[in-house]
Amino acid sequence: MINKLSIFYSHRKSMFYYHWYMKYSKIKTLSSSQFKRLVGIQSSTFLEMLEVLKISQANTQRGRPSSLLLEDQLLMTLSYWCEYRTLFHVAMSYGLHEFSASRIIRKIDNPSYG
Repeated sequence: MINKLSIFYSHRKSMFYYHWYMKYSKIKTLSSSQFKRLVGIQSSTFLEMLEVLKISQANTQRGRPSSLLLEDQLLMTLSYWCEYRTLFHVAMSYGLHEFSASRIIRKIDNPSYG
């Protein structure tokens, strides 16, 4: 389920951050009930949401591509909504800056946001 523990060093804050990566490529093989327990929605609903996002993103693609796949962006957004975690915690979990996590979540929440 969880890929690995990785450690990176932040030069700005002189701290080590530990974060886990939960990637869609690892959890897509879970059973339907396990997927729902982990993500909060059925896998079929997740795939439908992903298709809508892919269509929307194809029409509004601009700028530098994200370091996360669209599937992982959707997972991050669902974890933010379902687990009531702060943006700081979600960002650290996915190895992003808090502002980047906020921008991705706004984009997933409102695909016309861009």
